[in-house]
Amino acid sequence: MAELLLLFDVDGTLLQSRDPHLSTAMATALRELTEGDVPDDALEQVEHVGRTARAIARAMLRRFGVASVPDLREWCRLTEERYAALVEQHGTADWRSADGVENALERLATQHRLALVTGNPEGVARLRMERLGLARFFPDGQGAFGCESEDRVELVDRARARASDWPAEQTVLVGGEPFAEMTARAAGVQSMRIADDGDHRTLTELAAAIAAEPEPEGPRVDDMTADDWERVAAIYGEGLELGTFETEVPSWDEWNEQHLASPRLVARLGDDVVGFAALCPTSHREVYRGVTEDSIYVATDARGQGVGRLLLLELVRRAEDAGIWTIQAGCFADNKASIALHETCGFRVVGIRERIAKKGDEWRDVVILERRSPQID
Repeated sequence: MAELLLLFDVDGTLLQSRDPHLSTAMATALRELTEGDVPDDALEQVEHVGRTARAIARAMLRRFGVASVPDLREWCRLTEERYAALVEQHGTADWRSADGVENALERLATQHRLALVTGNPEGVARLRMERLGLARFFPDGQGAFGCESEDRVELVDRARARASDWPAEQTVLVGGEPFAEMTARAAGVQSMRIADDGDHRTLTELAAAIAAEPEPEGPRVDDMTADDWERVAAIYGEGLELGTFETEVPSWDEWNEQHLASPRLVARLGDDVVGFAALCPTSHREVYRGVTEDSIYVATDARGQGVGRLLLLELVRRAEDAGIWTIQAGCFADNKASIALHETCGFRVVGIRERIAKKGDEWRDVVILERRSPQID
């Protein structure tokens, strides 16, 4: 089975207990910002199932006749603060997660990518995961949350973008309510409903269905070290004709000086290095510190196995984590495979530099592609 992006709802899926603290925190924040008469149980008095925190706030204001609409970003921040204080004050000893959830997530995480997509404010959702002992499965910077949009479909789009534009056909919404299925259809992704009358009755059943048998070991991404250079240099040499104007393989010292210290990646198949990827700066000017050019090569006998995509997606993810906002690539115009690889990983063609330089006696055209990170403003 292909690697999936599994987007989990929180309420009723991971957290099974009723949690009155969120309603109280939301109402308290509205009262503080508007001086409106919003009761602590306001959440229960409005339609809230399947809606995001921002949409719920507007519904509460309308329900209780509060004319002034506060800055909802400030309301979200204040809600998270008040919620954390309530949880600290009252504790969570009576909270219950779904049966077998930790083992199920552990199993799923070995083959798939996990993130949260929930109507909760992010601080609320992450505190809940922390208290349930599940935070390690849902990394920061991934997923999408109820203070980012009033539209759940947009949350799915945001989560896919944060996962380096993960393909829609390999994205699955996991939830317990019927609205998850409707959201998934509108977003063009799959859904798996966890309920007695759903696709699976429990998360344990879900894990058994889509992580049932380990597949034969495939390539994995690892950090490049100097010890990998002999194999990296050999792969570089295989790509001299198709991938670069260079005519000789550089020394380690030369290559090391030209490329950023991180990220530098290799793909390993067993103990063998079958590809590598790295970044080099395009300029030493401070204003261009977040603009780089990629270098990605795959061994001849490992091509067509998804190694290039694996490397490039991970390179993009780590580059964003490092604050790099633009990655550009230059591909010979006849290197259709490299151009297609970049396009499937979110790059776009910005132009062609015609007859830019000679390789041997032949003038060559270079296609310029780039990817601008949606995460770095």
